[in-house]
Amino acid sequence: MTFLRRGVAAIVLAGTAVVLAACSAVAPTTQQPAPGETSAPAADGGLFGGNFLTIAMVVLLVVLVFFMWRSSRKRKTEAQKLQTTMVPGVQVMTSFGLFGTLVSVDDLASTAELEVSPGNIVKVHRQTLVKVVEPTTGPAGDTPRSVEEAKEIADKLRYPPRGHRSVGGGQAQFDYEPMPLGEMTTESDENTLIVVMIETPKAVENAEAIAAVPGIDCLLVGSSDLSMEMGIPGDTGNPKVQAAVDKVVAACAKHGKWPGMGGAYTEELLKLYTDKGMKFMLSGNDLPMLTGAARAHQAKVRAFQK
Repeated sequence: MTFLRRGVAAIVLAGTAVVLAACSAVAPTTQQPAPGETSAPAADGGLFGGNFLTIAMVVLLVVLVFFMWRSSRKRKTEAQKLQTTMVPGVQVMTSFGLFGTLVSVDDLASTAELEVSPGNIVKVHRQTLVKVVEPTTGPAGDTPRSVEEAKEIADKLRYPPRGHRSVGGGQAQFDYEPMPLGEMTTESDENTLIVVMIETPKAVENAEAIAAVPGIDCLLVGSSDLSMEMGIPGDTGNPKVQAAVDKVVAACAKHGKWPGMGGAYTEELLKLYTDKGMKFMLSGNDLPMLTGAARAHQAKVRAFQK
């Protein structure tokens, strides 16, 4: 919409310039009467004479000023609203499409720090923060909060008779080879791992009922998001998180499911939670591994310099 308003303003300015140029081109010139002759009074242009063109230009300028004023007022209102909601802990989006959790804002330096993934902080200019991402009100993908939502996930990802997943031929996991439909769907089902994430206190409370849902294979505790929901941001070793893990592990053991966890990346936390019975661990991610290896290689090369 901003580009649209600017485009309208540019068109109006260009139109005004064209009208002014046209008026200058068609304006009649006044000739001086010859000696002894009297000049005739100029004919009134009427409604469609020069006065009309002047009025049209004034109207165009008024419209332009109005659009600019309204646009400025709207931007000011949006900026004030954004200022009140842009607080540490909220999910935000930048003008260049980066999403993350707002960690801190430095108004003096006009900078902000975002956590784009667990443990990875980036610094951006304050003015690049353009939107607070509101939490969804319904089930978010593979993150159930109740047994009903877990059933819906399993139903959509399992073929009949276990669910109602749509059937498509020529699948990549079978090298696009033609197969009998029943054989293909059965084999695909048997080799599909459905992992649901436990990221809210409500999901922890319903862990046993979720683990009992047929078609669900693994309950994975998203400890970073869970810590946010519990009011202990990033404290993934907190006793509250440990208690949640114990409940999920017990639920999985009771119903023959795999307990999993993400967000425990230090050796201390990895040992803590594997000792508690976690079997499906996200022990890191590619970005810190790549940057860590790059820094180690950089230090090795610099050590050769004299």
